[in-house]
Amino acid sequence: MMLPVDPNDLLSFLKPQDSIADHAHHTAHWLTLRETELPLEIKQGLLELMERTIKTVDAYENTVDDIAKLLETSFSKKEIKRILKKVPLVEELEHETDITKKQLQQKIFEHEDELGGVGVFYLINLVRDIGNIADSASKAADRLRTMILRR
Repeated sequence: MMLPVDPNDLLSFLKPQDSIADHAHHTAHWLTLRETELPLEIKQGLLELMERTIKTVDAYENTVDDIAKLLETSFSKKEIKRILKKVPLVEELEHETDITKKQLQQKIFEHEDELGGVGVFYLINLVRDIGNIADSASKAADRLRTMILRR
């Protein structure tokens, strides 16, 4: 089968893309394991983290949606430039997600007495897992950029 890109680049692009779904599935499963009463500050932080993660994945999805047009135009320079301009947005959104994640982890530890050790463990893992979704989107966007530039 003839591919317009190097097969190894394609595989290195697909792996982090697949990880987005894997991390989302793992996070959804983790959410079902324990009911937790959350302090308002932590609840709001989780909602903000999820919102930022969704924005990151949406920006990534918007970038990937343009691959079909890139193929239709036989990798025209105009299309390449247009797609490559979108990758830094995904990376910036992921960076903002990381900042939110770190702030939320600090808040969780500040409420350790209220949450208990198991509650802290549960929430820290949940926050890490949500952040992994955005991390995978950023890695996949970076691999997309590499795949396009190596062509």
